[in-house]
Amino acid sequence: MGRLLVALTALIGGVGLGLALGYVVLVVAAFLPGAGRIVEFLVGTEDGTPRFGFLLVLIPYALLLAHLWLRLRVAGILLRRGEVEQAKRFATRRLSVNPLRAKREVLANRVVLMRIALRELDYDRAVEIAGEALLPGGRASVDTVAFHRWRLEAILRRENLVEAKQLVGAVWPFAVRGEQAAAFCACAAELAVRNGDRDAFEEWCERAEYAQPGSPRLTIARAFAAVKFGATGEEAAAAADDLDGPLDWLREVPGAHGEVVAARAALLARAAHPDAALDLLSGARPADDARSMAVIDRHAAEVSELRDRPHST
Repeated sequence: MGRLLVALTALIGGVGLGLALGYVVLVVAAFLPGAGRIVEFLVGTEDGTPRFGFLLVLIPYALLLAHLWLRLRVAGILLRRGEVEQAKRFATRRLSVNPLRAKREVLANRVVLMRIALRELDYDRAVEIAGEALLPGGRASVDTVAFHRWRLEAILRRENLVEAKQLVGAVWPFAVRGEQAAAFCACAAELAVRNGDRDAFEEWCERAEYAQPGSPRLTIARAFAAVKFGATGEEAAAAADDLDGPLDWLREVPGAHGEVVAARAALLARAAHPDAALDLLSGARPADDARSMAVIDRHAAEVSELRDRPHST
């Protein structure tokens, strides 16, 4: 399917370009002597009978638009279908801007490669793919916002909070709303949590809700905040429920699985369920993710301490 989609994209572009050149030749020929029939075909006869041959230009126009849209989305479609190697090959060949490739297409392909690197727990590679340029936010496209979001995800996994703060300060604010803008704000909220800044956390939560109410990424950031800021009782139980079940984010950032499990275990222990918390920690999946391993160790100690207290149940 992946090869068929790539071939179809190239075919649509080739046919569209060929028809566009053919139309240009036809228009040029209309100005040559003895081209009366061509003129009649394009615009009409001398007696006023209309012709609509000029509307043929819509065919190559539509095909070329479809070709450009597919070039933007093919790598993402392939990744969504699970054809990771095809997506990687397609995107890797299209990482530089040139007269026939716009910056937006390059950003879309870099986003796909960053997502693949995050799935493979290769955070250094993800940041390397992003490059050094700090593109401003402003009236950014959805692809630009997605680019910054996934770059910030990779930096957070590397635990480089200084670089993450610099990125947020350099590109915010965005003039667009939607899923990616909300996820970026949620990442910034998680950064505030790690820095222990509750006021900044609340501000970024409000921005995320404005960008897209009910962002799943914000739900995760809030659960992490509940752990950081000492939630107990019913508040901890509610936050633990938010981390229960399948999370789409973990498909994109599987290295965070251990961190999520450990956070949920800590919340369950604080909600007076230390035995359930220990059972959960025993199934925490090991991963080559330094942050997850550190969080698992930290919360395992906390859960054990809460379980051993005389008033624990």
